Amino acid sequence: MVYKKILVAIDGSDSSKRAYQHALSLARLSGAEVLLVHVAISPEDTWGGYATASKLINMDELNAITKEIIDSTFSASDAEGVDVSTIILHGKPAKEIVKAAFIENVDLIITGGHSLGSVSNLFQGSVSLRIVQTAHCPVMVINDHPGIHSEVAGQ
Repeated sequence: MVYKKILVAIDGSDSSKRAYQHALSLARLSGAEVLLVHVAISPEDTWGGYATASKLINMDELNAITKEIIDSTFSASDAEGVDVSTIILHGKPAKEIVKAAFIENVDLIITGGHSLGSVSNLFQGSVSLRIVQTAHCPVMVINDHPGIHSEVAGQ
């Protein structure tokens, strides 16, 4: 399969940084462009719409945090030879990422996966799982801690 456009969901985590590196490698092999997507979550989008006063931040602060995440993930020197663009969205991450992938007609979504544990997944759900379940295209999930479950594989 030759990819033309790869969407990378970034949130500043180590797994999203690795997802970005994988996307650059695939883009170099196939001549694809890379689209970085970050979804800023406002406090109103957390915990079913309930936010405490201590969690409220204004949009300028939210956008500054978003810019910091993108700057820490995206390095122009890493992307040499690859066309990279960025989209910042606001809302629920899985929904916005899948919608952006469809609108931008991407061939592949690459996202990091977080090992939140079963209790956290019960309440928060897994963004990467929701993306896998609802995306129109293939999704590659990059593990949070590669090799952490090696004893399961018998190694």
